[in-house]
Amino acid sequence: MEATQNTYTFNGGFALVRVTPPVGWLNPNDRTLLGLQGSYGKITEPGTPTEKTAIYHAYGERDEYFLPRIYALGQVAFDHNFSQSLDLQQVYGGGLGWTIAKQPKQTLDLKATLQYERQSFLDATPGSNQSLIGSTFAASYMRKLPKGMVFNQLLGYLPAWNNMHAYSVNETDMLILPVYKRLSLSVGTVDTYLNDPPVTTPSTKPNSFQFIFGATYTLPLPDK
Repeated sequence: MEATQNTYTFNGGFALVRVTPPVGWLNPNDRTLLGLQGSYGKITEPGTPTEKTAIYHAYGERDEYFLPRIYALGQVAFDHNFSQSLDLQQVYGGGLGWTIAKQPKQTLDLKATLQYERQSFLDATPGSNQSLIGSTFAASYMRKLPKGMVFNQLLGYLPAWNNMHAYSVNETDMLILPVYKRLSLSVGTVDTYLNDPPVTTPSTKPNSFQFIFGATYTLPLPDK
């Protein structure tokens, strides 16, 4: 006997931030950000096509401050999204950032870069894979809420200057709720829009939306 439907789903990720000096009341010298998040799922049912979800995002950023709130930055990002037929999107860029608000309960950073971007698609038709010169305009917001809760939001707009149709937009919203010591629950959404995916299959979509619910553990800083 075979089950009518089998469903498999795996989600995970991590985010690392290192700031020098590590205390908030001193002006920062540099900051390093690394992160990875992924979601994989499959639904199989006898006699019907397999439904698959595969979304991965990896990033890295290095900030060097030359004024207390203004910094130069270099960044890389790698994305894969099966529902958008995106095999791999690579971004390599550099630019400037500005910490427009830095308060005990909230921070807001604005960033602008110039970048090289390479898009490779699954089962690509001729001319679908592209090399682009573009930018990233991003806003990163953090707000501390009552009872130890924290809200994080990241908005990004990625235009391509040599192909104005090849732009993308992303938004991540995450609410972190403390549970016990360094353990927290997290709930949020990830929305990505790719304006020019080639229609390689009937399931290809320009917009991808995820609802995320999980657990978060904050690692302690090592003793010096």
